[in-house]
Amino acid sequence: MSVWSVAMPELPGSLTRGAWSESGSSWTCSGRGWRLVVNQPVLVDGDDIPAQVVRSLPGLAFLTELHLEPNSAKESARTFALGVATAIARASHGAVLDEQEGTLTLPRGVRRYRTEPGTSVDLLTLSWWWLGEQLSTVEGIGRFLDVLEEHVPETLPHRYGTYEPPEFKLAERGRDHLLRFLHENAMRFAVLYPVLPALGLTLNLQEEVGHGTHGFAANHLQLDFDRAVLAQPGWEAALRRLWREVSLLLEPFYGDVRTLGGYERRGSRLWIPRNAQEHPVDGPFWAGLPSSPAHALVVGAPYTTLWPAMSGLRDHGLRFSTVEPWGSQADVFEMVGMPPDELVDPRKVSQREPGSIKFGAVPVYPVVWPFRP
Repeated sequence: MSVWSVAMPELPGSLTRGAWSESGSSWTCSGRGWRLVVNQPVLVDGDDIPAQVVRSLPGLAFLTELHLEPNSAKESARTFALGVATAIARASHGAVLDEQEGTLTLPRGVRRYRTEPGTSVDLLTLSWWWLGEQLSTVEGIGRFLDVLEEHVPETLPHRYGTYEPPEFKLAERGRDHLLRFLHENAMRFAVLYPVLPALGLTLNLQEEVGHGTHGFAANHLQLDFDRAVLAQPGWEAALRRLWREVSLLLEPFYGDVRTLGGYERRGSRLWIPRNAQEHPVDGPFWAGLPSSPAHALVVGAPYTTLWPAMSGLRDHGLRFSTVEPWGSQADVFEMVGMPPDELVDPRKVSQREPGSIKFGAVPVYPVVWPFRP
């Protein structure tokens, strides 16, 4: 058996009653004709977690293996072993995988997500802007859905369509229909409903990125979550993994993680009151780097060169900066410094220098504009 858990199990404290003896990196309990060996928990990489396990709980990070010897051990020994595994899983917020029986179970009280009471919510918003064609094909969209499903399956649109309320259900139509729908409609208009704790999935793909009547339109993705989920076991780790993997897939020129306050949740749907905070970037319309505060940043070309503070060590051509934890009040811009004014959305500069910029119907851009004229 194996226990996959969010927290590091405390051994031997989590072991049930029995005559346990420690030997090196394991603990052993023996009975008449059998013995149970519990190995020291080990930290695991997300890629090493079996597919049937990774979807059971968010943020799984530790593996504890249990070995019952011999195979012919009586049923009471198997019951004892299962009780030990369940106790470890309950204490460390984990799942029990019985490879002989082919079962995966969660102890009583361990849940993937607990719905928070009340209607007022702050959003944890993950956003990206990019110019490439990573999601322009069915195959590319398929890879995108794979990332969502692997790390936070709640972000998958369980309902989708071209109007409110959306006419299609993922459970009824299947993945292939969703792939075709996104390929045909993400460049037009698509209504996408994820499930709690995800509250929003916005995907704006452009037939051609560049300047238009309303400004410079880039490809844009935004994922919204009930920020309170950060206090539940494993969720911040899962969202951080999602943030990184989506960034590596999209290769954005900019992305960030922010808290936006003043929203309401009615059931599983998000409502936007007039006083709700909005992201400083207007959807897909890019007009320069936005202002603080934020929990995390990802920057790609051309801004990794133009913004000196973000030109250091890169990960697959991207530069990541983040505060710890996302639930704190810390601002990542205080770590890396504000971007140069000549790269910033002029509306944000004008807030610091009242009256410095006058706006008309024509979109206004920063002094340094790194994209095509």
